[in-house]
Amino acid sequence: MWQTTRSAAGAAIAVALSASAALAVPVTIDSFDDAPPVSLSVTVSTPLATSLNDVPTGTLFNDRDTSLTFDAGSGSANASLTFNDAQPSLLTLSTDTGVGASATIVYSDTGGGTRDLEAGGNNAFGFSFGVDQGFFSTDPFTLSVQIVSASGTSTVDRAFANDFIGDVFFFYDEFVGSADISTVSQIRLILEAPNSADAFIDTLELTNIPVPAALPLMALGLGALVVAGRRRRDDA
Repeated sequence: MWQTTRSAAGAAIAVALSASAALAVPVTIDSFDDAPPVSLSVTVSTPLATSLNDVPTGTLFNDRDTSLTFDAGSGSANASLTFNDAQPSLLTLSTDTGVGASATIVYSDTGGGTRDLEAGGNNAFGFSFGVDQGFFSTDPFTLSVQIVSASGTSTVDRAFANDFIGDVFFFYDEFVGSADISTVSQIRLILEAPNSADAFIDTLELTNIPVPAALPLMALGLGALVVAGRRRRDDA
C-alpha cells in the first residue's frame, strides 16, 4: 500500500499551470505526438543518449527529459526510442538481438511547480496508457511509473509477457513509497526492454476509472485494441 501523506493545503496546489484549478480527469500527460519526431539510439560504443527540455504533448507538465541506456549487447547492435514513430502518436522502444536497454522519461514543471493528482481526494484514481500494437519479446518487458514529491518517491512496477496488447492501469493504491500525491513534482516513466524487443505505447494519462469498474473496461479495451492492431497490420 502506498504510504501517502496528504497535506491540508493539497486542494489549493496548482494543477496544469493554474494555481486554483481543480484536476479534471482524464488528463493527458503525453500523447507522444511529437512534431518532428524525437528519436534516440544507443550502441555498445555510445551507451547513453538524451533528449532534454522537450515539451510533452500533454497538459499536466510542460517539460520532458528522456534518457536511453544501452544495458547489454555487443558489436554493432543497437536500441532505439522514438516519440511519434512511423505510426503517429506512438512511443516505440526497440532492441536488436542480444541487446538490453532501458529508457527513463521524466515529466516536470520548468518553474519547479507541483501538481495535485488527488482528483478530489478519490484514491482509486491513477494512470493509464494503451499498448497499441503490443509488447513483443522473448523475455518479460518491464514498465514502471514513479511519482516524486518533497516527501519521497512512490513506485509501481509491471511485467508484460510477449504479445501483450491492451489498456494498462496503474492505480494509486498499487504504488509503494512515501510520495505525496497532492504535491507531485515529477512523474517518471521507466521502460526496461530485454533482448530483441519491440514496444508500442499510446497516450499516458491520468484516469478517473475506479478500481471495480476498471476490470470489465480493461477487457473491453483489450478486445478493441487487438482488433485495431490487426486492422493496422492489415492496412500496412
